[in-house]
Amino acid sequence: MKNGFLKSFLLLLCFFAFACVPPVYTPTENFNIGTCLGNPDCTQTLTVAHRGNTSFIPYAPENTLAAYEFAWKMGADSIEVDVQSTKDGELVIMHDDTVDRTTNGSGRVEDMTLAEIKELKVISYNKDVPNQHIQTFREALSFLKGKTMIYVDIKTTDIARLVEEIQQEDMIDSCYLLIYSVAEGCAARSQNAFVSLLAAVHTKDEAQEFIDALSPIVMFEMLYEDIKPDVADFIHSKGIKIHMDALGEFDIMGKFGFKLMLNRGVDSIQSDRIDILIPYLRGL
Repeated sequence: MKNGFLKSFLLLLCFFAFACVPPVYTPTENFNIGTCLGNPDCTQTLTVAHRGNTSFIPYAPENTLAAYEFAWKMGADSIEVDVQSTKDGELVIMHDDTVDRTTNGSGRVEDMTLAEIKELKVISYNKDVPNQHIQTFREALSFLKGKTMIYVDIKTTDIARLVEEIQQEDMIDSCYLLIYSVAEGCAARSQNAFVSLLAAVHTKDEAQEFIDALSPIVMFEMLYEDIKPDVADFIHSKGIKIHMDALGEFDIMGKFGFKLMLNRGVDSIQSDRIDILIPYLRGL
């Protein structure tokens, strides 16, 4: 759900403020999958920073090192990164298919070389944060190593290459990959049998299919309406956690929205409002 007016209003508020500085909390220690995400006995609700930091208030441009730094200092347990391939096969951090929305350039990522991508500036609307540059996947991994877990949203078909780069940074124990099919999971596991997977499902039968083919699964991503009590009980009985995106209406509802999610049995929340979500969860 989009709320363009609210986001524009907050952006202008931030832009004209003397400073646009996010709240700072004690950084997380959940940079290893086994600490909580892969531990069925851990009951902590995990916070995932969408594209690095909140998009409601533009502390820093999304999917940049500045955004990741803010998210880590704000106490996020995990940071979502979007990965795409360039024309010359390099993996870079970018959500959209094109660079038009977030940079001073235009064109499709897949039609640009890494050198061309690196020439672009990612525009910052916070006067205290300079314009950023598009990072390679490995640069993002290196920056986040030892800080948080990394939720990898795969927007490239070269999954084996993606897992290989995670291996090269020695971060298999810190990253988990969002997959939508058993085939994607198999492609990842063919490169490394221990890579952690977050599978998107709607039903108990779909969850069982992933369990049968790719166990262990660390987490299932679900929609609010699909997290029925019997489904949640089934998933938790397998020692697997439930992830849900608060993006949109649940973020707008704030604490009330987050409470609704927790009451459904959600163990991990991806949000654009980590400035509200983190103190809320830590205060429970």
